[in-house]
Amino acid sequence: MVESWLNDQATNQTRGTLISTYVTVNFTVITLGQMMVTLFQPSSFILFSIASVLVSLAAVPIVMTRTAQPPPITLVRFRPIRMFRLSPTGTIAIFLIGLATGAFWSLGPSYASAASGSVTDAALFMSAAVLGGALAQWPTGKLSDSVDRRLVLIGLAAASVVMGGAIILLPQATYLWLMLGLVFGAGLLPAYAIAAAHVFDFADRADYVEISAGLLLLNGLGSTIGPLIASLNIEMFGPAGLFITNAVVQLVLIAFVMVRLSRREGLPEDEKHSFDLGTSGAVSVVGDEGAVQMSDLVVQEAEEPASI
Repeated sequence: MVESWLNDQATNQTRGTLISTYVTVNFTVITLGQMMVTLFQPSSFILFSIASVLVSLAAVPIVMTRTAQPPPITLVRFRPIRMFRLSPTGTIAIFLIGLATGAFWSLGPSYASAASGSVTDAALFMSAAVLGGALAQWPTGKLSDSVDRRLVLIGLAAASVVMGGAIILLPQATYLWLMLGLVFGAGLLPAYAIAAAHVFDFADRADYVEISAGLLLLNGLGSTIGPLIASLNIEMFGPAGLFITNAVVQLVLIAFVMVRLSRREGLPEDEKHSFDLGTSGAVSVVGDEGAVQMSDLVVQEAEEPASI
């Protein structure tokens, strides 16, 4: 919803700056939200009450604005086979990234609390990971404009594997632990934006809405399955099972991307779409026709695409 309003008001010259500001604010308040658990007992209803009040307050600017609602597009087809043929690397990467990030968002606080024995340290660890993701979003995106985005994906995946292993093996000394969490988040969280940008590099502008919806559905599916797999590994290996799950997923991603590197050459820099932080989890994409909201999507049965 928010992204569709921002995109509707932005131009091609201002969209990158506007959305990057939005993402920075979003990650900042997520970090603050993680730290709020240090104020009251997590089992207390107070934190849920505060969250409810904040959600209600978030509606106030929408109610008071005089800006017209962006015009919705009412028909979008979901064609995963066509999307895979368009960009096998991006499509598979989006699903695998959903597995890893879904597991971390769901079970990361439980791991941190169990490993440290402190709610405060757990909040600090999650905050450090989110901050790392926020700091890495823009530089990794701009780097992917200059080199093959698949190489950036490999680098991010490798960083999250190494940092996850270090988190398991090294003692939970507060400052070291937070630094490892920071770098782990920097490897894990920007990957969706890079993979999405890679898909859009091969897409026609008229297909942006359809592709955006498809990527979100794939990522959401992975985010649903990821915590289930990670919870099974945690039962077998203890709290370290969370990072074992991440390592396996990221290694599969690295292997698949390396295979694809040998099958398809990367696009030259002048044929890429400039990286836009609006692809890093936005629920809408704007083309020449306007904005789309997920609530307005109508999913039709997949059609067999033409060869690409």
